[in-house]
Amino acid sequence: MVTKAPLLLLIIILLNINSIYSKDDDTFPALKIIPDEVELAAGDSVLLKVLYMVDDSTFIDTSAVWSAEPDTVISINNNGLVIALGRGNGIVTATLDSLSASVIVKVKELSRDGDEKNDYEYELYLSPYDTVITAGAQISYKVFHKSEIGDPGEPVVESITWIMDGMPVGSISSDGVFSADNPGFAIIKAQLADGKQGSAFVIVTGTESDSSVNKIKITKTSNNPDGYSVKANIEEGGIWTIAGLPSPMNILNGGKLYFPSGCLKEDIRIHIDLPKFARIDRDSVDFGKKDIVAGVDFQVFVNDTLSEPYYFQIPLITGLVYKKGLIRKINLDPYSLALYFVSSYEDSLEIDSNGIGYTTIDLERNRIFASVAHFSTLAVMGKTASITGSNNDVMNSPADYILYQNFPNPFNPATIIQYSIPAVAALSNVEGLAQNPAGGQLVTLRVYDVLGRQVATLVNKQQPPGRYNVSWDASDFSSGIYFYKLSAGKYIETKKMLMLK
Repeated sequence: MVTKAPLLLLIIILLNINSIYSKDDDTFPALKIIPDEVELAAGDSVLLKVLYMVDDSTFIDTSAVWSAEPDTVISINNNGLVIALGRGNGIVTATLDSLSASVIVKVKELSRDGDEKNDYEYELYLSPYDTVITAGAQISYKVFHKSEIGDPGEPVVESITWIMDGMPVGSISSDGVFSADNPGFAIIKAQLADGKQGSAFVIVTGTESDSSVNKIKITKTSNNPDGYSVKANIEEGGIWTIAGLPSPMNILNGGKLYFPSGCLKEDIRIHIDLPKFARIDRDSVDFGKKDIVAGVDFQVFVNDTLSEPYYFQIPLITGLVYKKGLIRKINLDPYSLALYFVSSYEDSLEIDSNGIGYTTIDLERNRIFASVAHFSTLAVMGKTASITGSNNDVMNSPADYILYQNFPNPFNPATIIQYSIPAVAALSNVEGLAQNPAGGQLVTLRVYDVLGRQVATLVNKQQPPGRYNVSWDASDFSSGIYFYKLSAGKYIETKKMLMLK
């Protein structure tokens, strides 16, 4: 008799629903979203539920079609997970047949130290903010002035300077139309003559299709019998915005993982956690070294067997958030931030950047993106700030020399080498700089074989401060190891690359 009670209750509820549908009632049936009041910090998230209300006291959990606007403030997925993107008010709507319900989501832009951020470094909104586009397609960006409460205000009518950082994925016209050419990612920046700025993030996917799509399960530690709980199930070609992680792991919320089609040769499970060297004190996290401002441990399992490090067939696009308040507190130069692999050996840490390319900083929302060849432990590290200047100087001039790992690597037959050249004014303590009166420096980028013979000169000219991408087509060369060397002033750095035909 006890086992039949739930079934009887369900029949009664269904009969009530049918009778309600036959009535002309302006109140029921109805939808209700819970919670009905939502307030978040930028980068955090909340899972919404929708209820089918038969009457004031009878309701059923149900599914609905979710939508959110504006896309500069919030986003929502098919399961009702809301992610806070930028300060302001957003509206989430759930729709089921002819019924709908809405809830207001208030987003405060907080520093990672918990202090509300009142002084905007960025005073423009770009729409769309975070988006995905297929190679060959276009996006027309719209720019808005931020109002005092952080909501998109009036459209910008002034002349805009457009800047692209990241991978060579396409081009942007003087009127803000982005044309996607190659897979990868980029930060799109808009700047006005008075220094006001705004930025947006874009991922470009390839047009090729993969006949066998592998699956990715993302987990975190839990007390259940498996030892973990599932945070996300996605496939190749999918994106996971890191969200819903509890304290103290919530410092990772807001990051992104993009798995290009063809990046895997099997199904995998990625277990996400704080690095072993992180020190947790209640709700605060310290990484033990002054220059480490963020970190995450990605353990990859194949058939429940740990594979570390796990190499991808195509590098992933990985974005991590860092503590903006900490950057300011310890006087780190944000443009010196870079992503590294970290190995722990007792009390020491060994860092390595091989396999990490196109490191790009999203200063507006304190994120760092890069292409990542494998997963193990990643950390964001920086250097003490040593320069001052206008917003325009900071936005457009790197703070230091950087030679990045080529991408792709291994390659066949072409690869791209990226490097950064700082402003001479920022390097007044560096002697012997070869420079011209306009502030440029003599830059050379050469390629050598394993015997030390120079086989190609890719750059040999004066260059102003900036970030550069150079392509090397090795069609006429044989497979093997090559070295590329960047020289500028007294700065010299060499990296290794591999061509496989």
